[in-house]
Amino acid sequence: MKAMEVNRADQGPRLILVELKKPEAGLGEILVHVHAAGVTPSELIWYPTTHTKSGKERMRTVPGHEFSGLITAIGKDVQGFEVGDEVYGMNDWFADGATAEYCIALPQNIARKPATLSHEAAASVPIGALTSWQVRLRRWAGFRVFGNEICQISFSLP
Repeated sequence: MKAMEVNRADQGPRLILVELKKPEAGLGEILVHVHAAGVTPSELIWYPTTHTKSGKERMRTVPGHEFSGLITAIGKDVQGFEVGDEVYGMNDWFADGATAEYCIALPQNIARKPATLSHEAAASVPIGALTSWQVRLRRWAGFRVFGNEICQISFSLP
């Protein structure tokens, strides 16, 4: 399958087109044929892009952890989804991302794509929605949002 990988160059990380083995859905996993993917510009230098969960340096990472696509395979013990479902969501930050023809996702990190959204629109939702949710949670823990900035007022919980 075709994919975009991060290539570390002297001038900084660059994306290059590569050919990789198509992933297979393992136990509890879903294989998604990617129709659209999102990459946050700073993602190319994030810790999960440059390191494994154990802390070792990671090479040839496939970025882009928000996507929309079609389920093509379901691993054992997956419930609530079927092959052919159109879905959108995020995948594990330490796993290869969605700037590829296929990506692996966990059922708890995806949802059925609303019919009214294009794949491109659906792929742009997950990280923005996660960020908004995190801000809302922090607001109740003493944070307030002002325009595009988050200002800490206090950190005491009621």
